Amino acid sequence: HPFGVAVPPAANGAGTIRFHVATENACTIAVADRAPVRFGAGDLVLVSGGAAHVLSDAPGRESVPLMEVLAGGFAGIGPVELGDGPERTVVVCGEFRVGASALHPFVRSLPPLLHVPGDGATSFEWIEQVLRHIEREARIRPTGHVEVIRRLAEILLIEVRRTRLDDGERGALS
Repeated sequence: HPFGVAVPPAANGAGTIRFHVATENACTIAVADRAPVRFGAGDLVLVSGGAAHVLSDAPGRESVPLMEVLAGGFAGIGPVELGDGPERTVVVCGEFRVGASALHPFVRSLPPLLHVPGDGATSFEWIEQVLRHIEREARIRPTGHVEVIRRLAEILLIEVRRTRLDDGERGALS
């Protein structure tokens, strides 16, 4: 069944990095004037700068505002089912917000859309573990949870970015 979800720009703008991990089937993501990117089960995409984007079953699909999806029971983080039937796509979504920190030069070095294929050569088991730990910290809120979440988010972003770097881009991480 066709679907399209329009994710608005983040209120925190440049300090927001959104992520989507497909866990079942495939999805297309379109960010501003960039070519749409198809990502499938096991793939991860990062949208930097809090950019508006559209998740859909096909490029150019008419979309509904994210607020309508949220009204249907999706909290904005965790798994969301898009479409229905055997062709439905399940995507784990979330975002990180960074403030004034040493991470900013790194954040600015991210492209507007970063696609990390789960092609078998890359194991995303560690991503699942980090995301589970972030979710647990946010839900339980033990002492120091804000700093733990901040550090885990930094590690996640650095690890993902590191998997995609060419030798000429290493300056942002050195």
